[in-house]
Amino acid sequence: MAEQMEPASFPPFELVVEWVNQLWREEVVRERAIKMCRDPSLSIEDGDFRLMQPLKSRQRKHLTGESKDLSPRPIIALRRESPLTRTMKQCVVTVRLLDSDGAPLSREEQTGLITPDGPQRNMILSRLQTAPFTIKLSQHLEERKLRLGFDIDYTTKEGQFQAKISSNCFQFGRDRRLRHLRQSV
Repeated sequence: MAEQMEPASFPPFELVVEWVNQLWREEVVRERAIKMCRDPSLSIEDGDFRLMQPLKSRQRKHLTGESKDLSPRPIIALRRESPLTRTMKQCVVTVRLLDSDGAPLSREEQTGLITPDGPQRNMILSRLQTAPFTIKLSQHLEERKLRLGFDIDYTTKEGQFQAKISSNCFQFGRDRRLRHLRQSV
């Protein structure tokens, strides 16, 4: 006596395709999240984004009555060969202070980062880069090695993402005028 097999019931094909597409979208987001978790203190680039030039290793603090910017003025660029060049809709870069290990400074210490034009720049998509950041460092910052951290929030056809890069380390150079005044006293 042969057993009767009932036909198997499968979900509609469209539902299976939708499920596979959803899994694929989740995997893409997971891959980008893993990429973003790399230690930002180790590199001035993220694969897709980079700092155009390293900062000078010695920087002067901004003293009252003078205008001394970090040099060179930081510019964040998207690599021309990046697949994001075809899909990016918007990109905003925010700068902040990091210690030499790449950890953000406290909220109070962040006030030592003076950005007359604001801490954010929109990427100019036609040029694949931001305008230069104008950055001054307060004379009240503690003498130690620092970095600049750049949080890059961007939107593509696939959604919203974030990348992080940091500058090379820099330290404060002595103000020659103050040294000269101390010697003459």
